[in-house]
Amino acid sequence: MSHGSPKLWLAAVVVWLTVASAAFARGEQRITLPETWKGIWMVQTDLGAPGISALTEAQANSMLGQRIRLLDGDVRFPNDSCNAAVFAIVQQNMTDFLLEYRLTPEQFHLVGTRVQTLEVGCKHSVTYRLSLLETGCVVFAQEGHFFQVVKLHAQREASSRRRAKCLSELSQ
Repeated sequence: MSHGSPKLWLAAVVVWLTVASAAFARGEQRITLPETWKGIWMVQTDLGAPGISALTEAQANSMLGQRIRLLDGDVRFPNDSCNAAVFAIVQQNMTDFLLEYRLTPEQFHLVGTRVQTLEVGCKHSVTYRLSLLETGCVVFAQEGHFFQVVKLHAQREASSRRRAKCLSELSQ
């Protein structure tokens, strides 16, 4: 019984090792969806587009109130169902995090010095990223535009507490 040509198998192994080594170099760990990230999230606040954004103002406004579903076997983003989701956690300093969006801390004044990012890779789609700042603010970037997202079950509590701070006073 044949399992494909040895060359094809070897090519697949090389591709996998390349992806795995790139992930390891970035400090990424492939994981199952962590409990802290599980839930229904809502796009709550428009944090702006400090660089180049593919979203118009109307498109950015239409994101407000949209849901992000992160559950075992059911992962959805606004306008995209995520098939065969793969998860990774990346720990970065703020400068490296912003550099991935071709930004600097001087251009986009997010608070804190460390960022934990949940990367959600979707089969036949893009990789989505939700990033937790040190203040508890969770940031979602969509086509160069940044939004604050909140867990829906926590939203009721947020009305009695102050919302997690995302931007420093320099940007307000």
